Amino acid sequence: MPTSTSRLSYPDCEHFLSTALEDTVGARLPFPSRSKAHQYQVRLHYYRTLCRQDNKKIHLDREHPLHGRSEFDPLRISIEGPDASGEWWVFARKYQVNEAEIELLSEVEGTDAP
Repeated sequence: MPTSTSRLSYPDCEHFLSTALEDTVGARLPFPSRSKAHQYQVRLHYYRTLCRQDNKKIHLDREHPLHGRSEFDPLRISIEGPDASGEWWVFARKYQVNEAEIELLSEVEGTDAP
């Protein structure tokens, strides 16, 4: 059976990613095996692809922030495990940068522009 190209086939993915976006850091979901976690990770990536395709059709103006993009793009999807109980986890974490750690190269000795 081919993979569905309808976003309506992925309500679990939409809910998980929406929940992760609402949190300050993200969210995680347990799975009994690495293969099950990987299957879900693939579904999440494909769901974001469908969101990008749909948004490209909805937001025709190329300057629109969602033209060809997904509202879930700020999330990094990863698998971790197994934990002590043998479960594997799919994480959706927000990309975050510690502003205090950013160094401007113009202020760092020895990093002059060529």
